Amino acid sequence: SSFLIDGRDIRKSPVECKQILAYIPDNPDLYEHLTGIQYLNFIGDIYGVPAAERKELIQKYGDMLEITSSLGDLISSYSHGMKQKLAIIGALIHEPGLLILDEPFVGLDPRAVLVLKEKMHRICREGAAIFFSTHVLDVAERLCTRAAMIREGRLVAEGTMEELTKGGTLEEAFMEVEKKMCDALNELFAEELREADLRGRTEGLKLGKSEGLHQAAVETYQEMGLNYQDTCSRIKEKYQLTEDEARKIMEKHWKFT
Repeated sequence: SSFLIDGRDIRKSPVECKQILAYIPDNPDLYEHLTGIQYLNFIGDIYGVPAAERKELIQKYGDMLEITSSLGDLISSYSHGMKQKLAIIGALIHEPGLLILDEPFVGLDPRAVLVLKEKMHRICREGAAIFFSTHVLDVAERLCTRAAMIREGRLVAEGTMEELTKGGTLEEAFMEVEKKMCDALNELFAEELREADLRGRTEGLKLGKSEGLHQAAVETYQEMGLNYQDTCSRIKEKYQLTEDEARKIMEKHWKFT
């Protein structure tokens, strides 16, 4: 597979791709032995931002996010929100064509959230793109033109906001997708468990009836990709067991890797 950024393959041209993108994690790891201004100058040096332009942008974004007066302090003294603001300035300082954000509003005060939202809209109007992840669906609905829904690491829905919401809300669309996925999964589980019960009855001749059923069910759930806790819950419900009984079965038949 390949991953293109502005027509460039990131595997073949990694430096060129990194020059036009920026990433803001939900919990930024910054160089805490530096002051805020030292960190921003370091980032400016990496991206080759001219000194005069850099100074102007740092002042502009620092004032917007109300952190200018703290840029001379060590980053180790910053709160989570201040670190997030510094990471945002560091991401914007070279005016990237693509911003990748992971829960960008976590830890920000209401004014900073509003400022960042306005900046995100402005960036897109100027021709750049923003790709960000969030669990707050109403924020995504208000900000995004397109959205994708991921469940257990798999893409389950994608499209324009109008295509996904169909006149409703993104939360309603998410719940509808979730219901369809759960219904389909339950149907699949029912079929797989019928086969598991048959295997279990055969094994039960050697292990005892219930023991064979339990082993086959645990193996089936694990093969289908369920995690330990979800499998334990389903075993408990299926065979009307106590929590301790279900956990003993799991400890006996779950294949730890």
